[in-house]
Amino acid sequence: MKIIKDRLTRIGYTLVGDECAKITVKTKKYGYRGDEFASILRDRGIECEFSDPDYTVLMLSPENSDEEIGAVERVLFSIPKREEIQSKAPVFSPPFAVMSTRKAMLSPSCECEVKKAEGKVLSQPSVSCPPAIPVLVCGERIDAEAIRVFEYYGIEKCRIVIQ
Repeated sequence: MKIIKDRLTRIGYTLVGDECAKITVKTKKYGYRGDEFASILRDRGIECEFSDPDYTVLMLSPENSDEEIGAVERVLFSIPKREEIQSKAPVFSPPFAVMSTRKAMLSPSCECEVKKAEGKVLSQPSVSCPPAIPVLVCGERIDAEAIRVFEYYGIEKCRIVIQ
């Protein structure tokens, strides 16, 4: 895998992480959104482990044959590099806790569209995938900045405390 990663880096890919069986591509540096890049790979017969607007993750295993790994490498080499995408993930101010995590998780709750959740209190974490860093922690108030982050990562619904 190290050889493949070195080759990919030489042709312009920016890779992050150091797990030997995982290829994590910082796709905007290569000119693609992560979900767009994953779609290109899927169309060429390669299913990604994870993608979001910024990254695509490929997970290989000892069960993959040399032929399969070679196919992944050929597909990655065939994708043309484009101009870097400059947009970045939204950032937001530290959230404000209005109740304990325990109380929020044990309170009556309901599902709510993220775009309608401003001012509400999160009752369960909403994460897309590992690294699974939540936008907010249970018991924190959902504000407009947090909603922008939820939407950026494709989180459309969340559970809120019924007040």
